Amino acid sequence: MEQPQEESTAGRISVLFGSVIEHLIGLARTDSRLAELLDELGRGLIHVAAAARSATSQVESEGRSGADDNRTAVRAEAPAWDIGDESDDWSSRAERNSALAELPPITFGSATNLAAATPRQDTRSPGAGEVLPDLNLIEKRCRIKAQGCRWQVKRTRLLGQGANFQTEILPLDDEIIQRAREVPDCYLWMCNPNAAMPEDPAHYDDLADCFDLVGDAAALLRMVENGSDESEGDLEKAMDLAAEAQSMLRGMLQESIFQRDSDQLKMFNWLRLKAWKARILINRYMRLDDTADPTSLNDLRERLRTADEELTRRRERQKSRREDFNKIRYHLKQVEQRSDQDHDNDWKTISETVDRMVNDGLAASSVELRDLLLPFVDTMPDAVAEHPAMQRVLTEIDRYIASRRPSGEVVQREPPTEAIMRVASLLSGKSILLIGGEMRPHSKQAIETAFGLRELIWMKTREHNTRVDFDPDVSRPDVAVVILAIRWSRHSYADVEISCKKYEKPLVRLPAGYNPRQVAESILEQCSNRLESD
Repeated sequence: MEQPQEESTAGRISVLFGSVIEHLIGLARTDSRLAELLDELGRGLIHVAAAARSATSQVESEGRSGADDNRTAVRAEAPAWDIGDESDDWSSRAERNSALAELPPITFGSATNLAAATPRQDTRSPGAGEVLPDLNLIEKRCRIKAQGCRWQVKRTRLLGQGANFQTEILPLDDEIIQRAREVPDCYLWMCNPNAAMPEDPAHYDDLADCFDLVGDAAALLRMVENGSDESEGDLEKAMDLAAEAQSMLRGMLQESIFQRDSDQLKMFNWLRLKAWKARILINRYMRLDDTADPTSLNDLRERLRTADEELTRRRERQKSRREDFNKIRYHLKQVEQRSDQDHDNDWKTISETVDRMVNDGLAASSVELRDLLLPFVDTMPDAVAEHPAMQRVLTEIDRYIASRRPSGEVVQREPPTEAIMRVASLLSGKSILLIGGEMRPHSKQAIETAFGLRELIWMKTREHNTRVDFDPDVSRPDVAVVILAIRWSRHSYADVEISCKKYEKPLVRLPAGYNPRQVAESILEQCSNRLESD
């Protein structure tokens, strides 16, 4: 009575086992890692069955030494991580292959069926919840796989030359496998003794180069992702290069050994998902019918290297620029907080730093630099503007000041000082010619009001002004004083001086600032006696 029950139980187990297999195959269609694991499991089972079949056919009379030789042969054919142990030996690869041919196929583990069941590249639109693969892990695994490919070329050559397996091959097998074990999901299929081998083992060198390219591309993408800005289109450039690299690897794998690789798929999926999230169009190498040309491998390597160097140089320049800005902030803080001390060295450092930054590519109109210097522009020493680059920065600041006050804003008048009242008594109803800088409406109004002027004539200078340009305004009868803003018109001093002497007008050199108090003090210091005598 027990027999039917046992048969029923066995039948149910068989059905359940079949259902499990079908479920695993279904999952493998969308999970490339599961497909690889099933592939490896199938190969491992074939390995064990072949070894067992080979072992039963051995003749006991071969002796102990013969068995030892066979075990050495087994280790020479199998990598350090081989499935099975050292007792699973066979006398030759030909005998093992013959045994494999007699075995029934294991469909759930065969590479052919998994390749057909699993899409090589997912062309569906990404989902909002998808997570970008880890670029750091992709890079690490690709580096190790490149080493694994190169080791297989060398390993095959050493075996052909009769190298000692225990001393020349096994240690390196163990080393590279241990390296792979330290990185999550790093499957070295090229080190599997049952993996498909190209007809020419040297093709593994080409595969190694392709893995290195994908590793280089992952490193470049990681550098761009970790950066603070992408204003130069770095992300788009890096993604184009990465698309070409992963496509070249896929094409090389298909052409030489018909093997899939999880990191090529991960790079493809990273690009697909990132392009979707960042709204970036990758024009080439993201379709199965658009494979990168492997003959351009060296050119792609050079383009990746150039992109990496350019990005590195720009990041270093940005780092240096941040350090320079911090240096300027420090010295300006010293000037502000210790106003009773001599700050010639602080201003010299500031001027030299600004000069270096502008000559290194920083725009003279930089908003960050302008905002730092703006509170000090009317009080900084005249010597600060001696550097040409600093002069350009100050000119841009002057233009900004001239245009920033909204129309209709009321100019706040400060109480007149003794110097302002004295100048007003000398110049009231007369005009002043101010040469240099951008005309600042609010400053013009403040000076006219403070001194009771008829008009403040503000003349902007250019680099190639001559005396002829100044004569018409200098010669005006109502002009009592000519003021030269030397910070903005240092190059015009000689011509202005000649014109003033010709028309007997006092010339005042204004070192900095248009505050009525500063202007009044400069006028009194340089020409008060002459004005009082007129």
